[in-house]
Amino acid sequence: MGASVSASAVILLAAAVVAGVAFYETLDESYRVRNEALDEHYEMLAIRSSTGASIDNVTHNVTSSQLWVVLTNTGSTTMDLDKCQLMVNGTLIAPSSVTFTEKGTAVTTFYPGSVVTAATSFGSDVTRVGFVSEYGPEAYSSDIHTIT
Repeated sequence: MGASVSASAVILLAAAVVAGVAFYETLDESYRVRNEALDEHYEMLAIRSSTGASIDNVTHNVTSSQLWVVLTNTGSTTMDLDKCQLMVNGTLIAPSSVTFTEKGTAVTTFYPGSVVTAATSFGSDVTRVGFVSEYGPEAYSSDIHTIT
């Protein structure tokens, strides 16, 4: 009878060790995933805090339906203009529908301190324009110069 009790104890101890190892591995993996997510979060916060843009001028030609937005990169982060969008009257304009130029030359990179002009077609009345980078909203303006 003593041998059967100790065999049961060994089986229970082995089961407890296996369960403990499985629990530890799960806990360790959860901790690793959590730390990676926190690192990504803090990296994004750092990038977001160093990103900025201003809208210097907005001109809308009602007759030709052309819209020009002059932007300045006021942050210290270089932005990829292929991932940036204009928002007109609350509607995001697809990046493929916007042409970004700097001093008349098409550009796809928005360097800190540089000034670019975004041009697109927009037929209806323009009341509010925004610039959205890959990191989030950067600037808005409701000061629209209308040409008829």
